Amino acid sequence: MERDDIIICSAVMHILDSQAGMPVLSDTYLSCGPDFHDFLRNHIYKILSGDEFKRCVFDTENSPVYPLIKGFTEEQLLPVSRELAAQLYEIMNGNLSIPAGDVFFVIYQLEGRRHLAILKINYKAVYMHYTSLSEDNGNINEVMKQTETLPLSGGSLT
Repeated sequence: MERDDIIICSAVMHILDSQAGMPVLSDTYLSCGPDFHDFLRNHIYKILSGDEFKRCVFDTENSPVYPLIKGFTEEQLLPVSRELAAQLYEIMNGNLSIPAGDVFFVIYQLEGRRHLAILKINYKAVYMHYTSLSEDNGNINEVMKQTETLPLSGGSLT
């Protein structure tokens, strides 16, 4: 499998920041261009080709996720992703060691088959510059810390 074999079909993003007091659930698909598709593709590829990749099976009797995923179709992406994001948010609120982040539900195609990827991507702190203008001092260049940014395309999910 090559990275370019992964074709992003559709995606939804929900914001899971426990400091907000509630999840910010999207009602629409992401409208993103090829650069962001590359971002998602790179993360999916990293997971599928990584040494830590493991196959798993749902506990069909006890899993709260299994009933939502069983028989899943692409048309159900919005409502199912909203329900799963809300469940994940509740888990995060019960365990404060889980960091805030965005969760992406991505339909992608690989080798002619469609798949669902669920990517929770934690926020990273980055420093950004900005310039302001002062009548007394002219241009003032400053640095500020931005904490709610996604990692780089090749970066870690955690």
